[in-house]
Amino acid sequence: MRRRIGGPVELSLHTLLRGLPVGLISGIGGVLGSISGAWFQRSQSALALSNLVKLLPDATPGDRRARMRAMWRNHGRVVTEFSCLARLRTPSRIQIVGAAALPPPGQAVVIAASHTANWEALSVAVMMDGRSVASIYQPQADATRNAIALRRRRTLGWIGMSAKGNPLREALRHLTAGGAFVIYIDELRDDLVMAPTLGRALLLDGNIKLAARMARLAATPLVFADCERVAGARFRVTFTPVPPSAGGIPGDVKTLDAMLETVVRARPEQWQMLRSLTF
Repeated sequence: MRRRIGGPVELSLHTLLRGLPVGLISGIGGVLGSISGAWFQRSQSALALSNLVKLLPDATPGDRRARMRAMWRNHGRVVTEFSCLARLRTPSRIQIVGAAALPPPGQAVVIAASHTANWEALSVAVMMDGRSVASIYQPQADATRNAIALRRRRTLGWIGMSAKGNPLREALRHLTAGGAFVIYIDELRDDLVMAPTLGRALLLDGNIKLAARMARLAATPLVFADCERVAGARFRVTFTPVPPSAGGIPGDVKTLDAMLETVVRARPEQWQMLRSLTF
């Protein structure tokens, strides 16, 4: 019953929000996220606080609680910002740092990305100078939310490759045609956050290995990217080149893992996986 009610309500909210100013859409999401975290997601809030103790051992309990609340505000903003995703495609909303790390549009590149701030804005940033962007996606459990996300992404020209199909062959074709392949290396698989290690054993598996492998197979540059929410619905997307390691794919994976860990420790409240990570 809850799912049957939630779907139409969420679709109606999405439709209503689309006509509002971008800042207001994002702000409404922040409020809804705060309410959800405080009243309906207590087990995930407890896990996030536990992870913050490990990630920020020198922080005060008050600072950790504030970051946990900020995490829920960010999550709510990400959800409602689907209603204005196309309107984020402007330098006034997305500041790009390290654009020189990307080859010119029309030349292939593999972008190892993180689920930080609004990671949809990261893909939008890659598209802003005319690049064709493709990525592998895992369909969401909520059918309504999944449909909204796919519709808004495709409106921008995003090419989705379902993880349930044959995405590797599609990705190689996209790279051969000179496109950008964006792959999120901190995915959740079978309740395990694959990267970064954060003191755990390094996993030579998952999207982080796939990113390194695809770059070498297609002989394309490998670039790490992260998104930071600066204020409200304004973002900073940073691109950093990943030089090929003499250690081959395992060396590339180690480099990517270290880069991702630096970002996560700096802004754990903007990391989508903070409430899913288990040590």
